[in-house]
Amino acid sequence: AAELQTVARRPAREGGFGMTAWSAADRPLPLFLGRKFDVHGHVLAPLRRTTGQNLLALGSDTAVRMLMLANSLAALRSMRSLTDCEVLLLDGLSEGQPGAGLLQVALEVLQKGGARVERAAPDAAGATIEKFAAAALQPRNPEAFRLLVLAEPEYFSALAAPSGYGAAPSGPSRALKDLLRGGPALGSHTVVTAAGLGPLSLVLHPSREAGLFNHRVVQQSNEEESMTLFSSLAATRIRAQTDHHMAAMYVDAVQGVRAAQLFKSYAASSDLFDDQSSEKLTMALDALYGEAAP
Repeated sequence: AAELQTVARRPAREGGFGMTAWSAADRPLPLFLGRKFDVHGHVLAPLRRTTGQNLLALGSDTAVRMLMLANSLAALRSMRSLTDCEVLLLDGLSEGQPGAGLLQVALEVLQKGGARVERAAPDAAGATIEKFAAAALQPRNPEAFRLLVLAEPEYFSALAAPSGYGAAPSGPSRALKDLLRGGPALGSHTVVTAAGLGPLSLVLHPSREAGLFNHRVVQQSNEEESMTLFSSLAATRIRAQTDHHMAAMYVDAVQGVRAAQLFKSYAASSDLFDDQSSEKLTMALDALYGEAAP
């Protein structure tokens, strides 16, 4: 933790993160998102142990979005010990869909590094997330961390949020909301990724519950989504500012949209990702982490 803090506070031009406010006492969980559009620096989402420290990723290019998250998850192996790490993946993508299998590849990298990982299909999501949330909200080891990754929520009817303002969530839906609200302070963070606000609204009310996600990532977007997420049209100008098909914008809602960072997925920097398949991602991550370097 002390070494990581030193690197985090070092200026980007010297190989650091350029985050002077980094504190090891916060026990941040760093998710590398991609490469900045400048000479130095990478975009990093540090999930700290306080309220709102969850991440929301939206974008219509599902394959690129999944590649970005897969790279971010796999990179945890380079950032800290994984023997006290537990990851639950709720992946709604089925074989043949764009981006299918990419997050599973990342979880296998984490598992080889010592993490405990589990994947639940949509039909088993309800009981699985209730069990995961119960353990996360009563942690036995204060140093351990848990990560829930919910990909494509429209496929998880068990997590459906009640309609209307008067209905209170119950069952798996309530477990998800409890985890989003109370988990971060206890070392349990949630990453939710969807194609847009429409699919997301199956499990969350975006206009009312966006505050549960201080960390927000979005690809080129429309005016409604940009205003809902950022109270700004910034997300409608990503393509015009970057002219890059793997570009996205990261905003820490606490810092505000003025501190928004544009970046490209790490997948854009290697020919290994030219077909955006799980097989190519496996090859690339094996080369990085030494499992079976080609």
